[in-house]
Amino acid sequence: MTMPPVSFILKQADASTRLACFDGLPSWRDLAAKVKELFTITSDHEVRFTFLEEAKAPVIITNEQELQQFYKSLDHSTEKIELVVQDFEVPAVIQTMITSSSIDSNSNPSDDEFRLFCLIPGRSNVFSVKIGKSETVDELKAKIKEKKKPELDYLAADTLSIWKLSPPIPSAEIGAMLGNVGSPKEIQGCTELNPFDKISRLFELPPPKHLHIIVGVPSTRQYSHHLHIAGLLIYAAHHWSIFVFSDPIAGIFIFWLSYSGKRPHSPYASADAKRLRTDDDPRDAWLVELHSKIWDRQDLAPQLFPEVEVTYEHYHELQRRLMELHPNRNSPDYNGDAHIVLSTKLDILLSYKPSLKTDSKDDEDLGEDDGDDTNVELRSLFPAKIKFLDFSSLELKETSERLPVPLLLREEYDFISGLLDSRPRNNAGCAIISGQPGTGKTAFLHLKMVQCIIKSHPFLYQTMHGTVYHVSQTVTQIDSWSSKEGITAFLDGDQTQPGSCVPKPFLLSRFVQIIIVSSPQDTKQTWMKQLGVFGYVAKHVTALWSPKEFFLTGILLNPNDLTLERLTESATFFGFNPRSCYHASLSSNHLRQFQGEIREKIRSIPSERKLLTLLHETYSTNGIFHSIFELSPADELRILSDARVGAVSPWALDLLLSQYETRQVDATAEFYMSISSMPHAESLHGRVLERQVLKYFDSLQGPQDFIIRSLADSTISLWRYPGPAKRSNFRSQTFSSSLEIAVKASTPLHLVPLNPNFHTVDSILYDPGAVLTCIQVTHRNEHPVAVSGLQEIQGWLKHKTLLAELRPSTSGKHWRLIFTVPSYNADQFKPQPLEGDSSSGQWAGKVDQYVLGIEDATLWGKNLNG
Repeated sequence: MTMPPVSFILKQADASTRLACFDGLPSWRDLAAKVKELFTITSDHEVRFTFLEEAKAPVIITNEQELQQFYKSLDHSTEKIELVVQDFEVPAVIQTMITSSSIDSNSNPSDDEFRLFCLIPGRSNVFSVKIGKSETVDELKAKIKEKKKPELDYLAADTLSIWKLSPPIPSAEIGAMLGNVGSPKEIQGCTELNPFDKISRLFELPPPKHLHIIVGVPSTRQYSHHLHIAGLLIYAAHHWSIFVFSDPIAGIFIFWLSYSGKRPHSPYASADAKRLRTDDDPRDAWLVELHSKIWDRQDLAPQLFPEVEVTYEHYHELQRRLMELHPNRNSPDYNGDAHIVLSTKLDILLSYKPSLKTDSKDDEDLGEDDGDDTNVELRSLFPAKIKFLDFSSLELKETSERLPVPLLLREEYDFISGLLDSRPRNNAGCAIISGQPGTGKTAFLHLKMVQCIIKSHPFLYQTMHGTVYHVSQTVTQIDSWSSKEGITAFLDGDQTQPGSCVPKPFLLSRFVQIIIVSSPQDTKQTWMKQLGVFGYVAKHVTALWSPKEFFLTGILLNPNDLTLERLTESATFFGFNPRSCYHASLSSNHLRQFQGEIREKIRSIPSERKLLTLLHETYSTNGIFHSIFELSPADELRILSDARVGAVSPWALDLLLSQYETRQVDATAEFYMSISSMPHAESLHGRVLERQVLKYFDSLQGPQDFIIRSLADSTISLWRYPGPAKRSNFRSQTFSSSLEIAVKASTPLHLVPLNPNFHTVDSILYDPGAVLTCIQVTHRNEHPVAVSGLQEIQGWLKHKTLLAELRPSTSGKHWRLIFTVPSYNADQFKPQPLEGDSSSGQWAGKVDQYVLGIEDATLWGKNLNG
């Protein structure tokens, strides 16, 4: 379908209006190119657009992502779009255009002066003063003192401090935003002005009905420290002590008494700036030591960021050495927390040289080869290239839990870095990196800092405790920032530290790009509104860990001795979340403790909290919700609000749904129906359906016949489920033994995999005298099947054993693969691809595909569609 033409009305503050027409909505590249052509803007200059709409905040557009988000907000019938254009290399006058349309002509001051609305926190109501554009901030102080007679008669005008609000606060919001403020320093976006600055340089056109200025007034207690002795005024405010004599002759004795603070080591910091020493704040000593060793040391990159190709032989050698160190490491009582084995792991990674032999197999042989007794899932991890951050060569004395090393350099880190690096290095490039707790966001932030230090790129750093440092050739603690050069500020947000995700007010500068890592609950902050007209905060969500990242890091890079078996078991309950699983994998006691905590939290959820409410709160809160639901990116834009939500594990989801079913019998059915139309919850919708189908099969107390349709030729046949069939949750190591017991007893068995990365089928049914049946529950029309999983199942059915008769073959027995779908999807369901099959279609000749449509009333006891 052809998109209707769209016209863009483009305005620039110092140029006439231009018109650009496109066949549909243009990309950022096409729109920016057209604008540069129309306004004769140099091709290498950065442009940006502002969309103005009455009674709404301006929408700033600086890249493809923001443009697409803007398009989504438009009415679908929109044919004309009006944008303000700015060449960011040219001094901005766009603020005039933004505010001029809303200015009341009756309140306009003369062309040579402004009317500024001011407030003294806790001392008075809002008042206004007129000030000439060519006058200075020092003269503004005098006008304010004159305006506030006799209230401020007791002090000198030059003792006032003048603070500019960026952006100004609308009159209707003053009470809400400043009601409890006692000092200008407490106000986000409030910047102290230099007495020498001209008003015309500070304000382009102050909007009416807004608060522009905060006035800082010395307290009367401060003035009690002024001593008048024989004409001598000793003024002890700030860091300088000054003698001021009223007698002109005595003026020659004016001199500086002392300077109480250390000289600043940052050219843009206040006089309070202090170079950090390792004994100043033990919590940040690691930064000083690390900086001293790697600043401007790109030559160290190869040893700090080693890249290793890891083979199965590396793993085997590591297990051999660890078994020599701790022979009981595979026992149930073994505690990995008691043994730090990092040196052994690093020696394997950095020094061990495996033999040149390979264990690769011909693709055509994979179908019939059983391999050896080694875990197939383990073999699938190797070979692998891993790159990691390693400080072992630096012999550091100080470390930080915020930067765990060795640190796997995930591909996701490069991807997120690319998103950040493409943004402007000012407040139009601010971003929050959020997502599932425990997936390495904090480590990513500190990795970026390490990369900056090595490349000698200065940056600002606000710690989780709120301390701010300027990191350049030295590490300097600061409490102000006035540079007009673009710089990035990294903020370490931590949910356990109140306010840690809020930038210090002096960081809310047009020239500071703020990058914050935080949990989802800290992504909705009022400070974002104070970034000014060009301030914009992108909110990105990080990708979840892949099974390969999870297992390789746990086995090879975690300092503790974590076994594959325990990692696999922990992932069954907590997903591939390194924070939760690595701790739970230390011992069986750790695992039980984590399980118990989640159970207790679920039991304590108030009965009035709806399941759908819990799901929505995953995007904005923390705690128990992320033990059940997990966030992942919807696409490469990584936009947090578009993130997909799924279940952390079938175990966690079942705990939650079972708890709600004790309160309301149809709670799960209601939840299933509620999320059926949510694209971002598609995976979760499938998990709930899978759970219900398994529950239904478990409930059958006798054989039950079902009508199934062949996906090869659409023939109809009957399939009998051998109820009651015992359900057996299995791991790869226990499948064969569980099935052998059922075969010997000639009893049906429904096997359900516990392995979280076993994605081939949802369950496997053994019915004595029948072929093996694989069951896949899905609500989608497309559901490919991984041949690697079918090969793994076949590998568990060893030749010359009791299970050999269950193996499939092209000339003999075929496996039955039944796709179980909602009845309304059954008629349209088509044959599904077998991913990874041989070129001759070997597995397609050993598996027969069918579809089984189940009615809502059968599964849920009622028709969900009414």
